[in-house]
Amino acid sequence: MERILKQIKEGQYSRVEVLDYDPKHKDAFRKLNSEWIQHYFELEEQDERVLSNPDAEIIAKGGHVFFARIGDDIVGTAALLKVDSETYEIAKMAVAKSARGRQVGRKLADACLKRARELGAAAVVLKTDHKLKAAVSLYRKLGFEVTAPLAEGSSQYRRERTGFAMRLDLREV
Repeated sequence: MERILKQIKEGQYSRVEVLDYDPKHKDAFRKLNSEWIQHYFELEEQDERVLSNPDAEIIAKGGHVFFARIGDDIVGTAALLKVDSETYEIAKMAVAKSARGRQVGRKLADACLKRARELGAAAVVLKTDHKLKAAVSLYRKLGFEVTAPLAEGSSQYRRERTGFAMRLDLREV
């Protein structure tokens, strides 16, 4: 907590600007996500499809993509996927190594939750893995609760990447 207060005092938190999707940042969406996925897992066909064409795979399906910018640099991104009329999913959240510890992930998650509320969502869900310790910690701080381990075959990804699901009921927050 002391570190976050210091960053806020020094103005680092306020320098992170969250932007709505702009196709000119599509390469940053792909690059940032490819880096973390390849670090922890393996880039799969589903990843390639979404990362190569967020316009068709996310935006056209009622979802949203956000970018975090510090100065002129895109340092983070997150997607909000439409699951159904009352549920959205946070996915493809990535923060550049150089920007970690500067509340970029928090600001992106806040933007996703704010948009979900504006769209009338009752809940936001996500799928994650224990390997992603910082992400899991952030989701818990935001009020997400583990709903269940993901059963083998319940995810479009390989078994090594099944992890668990989390949910935030927006009616209770």
